[in-house]
This record gives sequence, C-alpha cells and structure tokens, in this order.
Amino acid sequence: MEPAIETAIENITLAPHESPALACMALHYPEKTYFLGQVFKDTTNSYKLVWFLAVLSLLKRGDGRTLRLSDVFTEMAIAAWHPVCLFRLSLGRQDKLQDVILKIQQLSGLRPNASPDAVRQFVKSLTFCEIYRNLGQPSC
Repeated sequence: MEPAIETAIENITLAPHESPALACMALHYPEKTYFLGQVFKDTTNSYKLVWFLAVLSLLKRGDGRTLRLSDVFTEMAIAAWHPVCLFRLSLGRQDKLQDVILKIQQLSGLRPNASPDAVRQFVKSLTFCEIYRNLGQPSC
C-alpha cells in the first residue's frame, strides 16, 4: 500500500461499526461512495433500504453487468415479504411497497412464511399492469 494512503487510513477516526476496509475504499473511490451515501442520506422511507437489498441480491446471484427493472422490483418484493407478511411490520405511512406486497399475497394465496423462490416465481408470473390494476389504479 502506498505510504500516503497508509497515513490517511491511520488518521481516519472510525465509528465503532465501520471497517478499515471501507475507509480504504472511500479513499480510493470517494466519488462512488459519496453518491451511494447520498442515497441513504434521508431514509424516512424503507423502500430505499429494500431497493438496496434487492440490488445486492441481484449482484450476488447474477453476472452484474445489467439489472432489469422488473428483476429489481421482484427482488424488492422478496426482501419485503417476510417483514410485511410474516412479522406484520409497517414500512411507514408514505411507503406504498407494503400495499403492493399485501396485494401480491392476496392474489397469490402464498403463506406468510413462503420461501423466497415461491414469491419470486409468483411475482415473475405477473405483469406490472396486473399488479397496478389490482391496486385500484385506472390503467397501465
């Protein structure tokens, strides 16, 4: 490692939950970590966290070159399934993801403890227009 970087890392005051590896990454790629940090600057709505979990899941499972929006939405449904259906957590008043998950559960008949694969299979079988229409929206 370059001496300047080593000195910079030694001078960084880390919070108890931060790792030195992440601090090193921030030094090497400050513009990338800055923009990612801005996504989570105001997390009054949980969809941001669920979106991030969905993206991480897709990157872990796929080639990581492209992410289809429909796959991100599917993974968001999977990430939010157990908190909403099984544990009955509220995602917040403004967050509409909970309404979508409950509607998917109603349409699918899946149990609250359904496996991620079962949720994925059902959500992939729907079109966005079907979900949109079932939420009481006029048309797609």
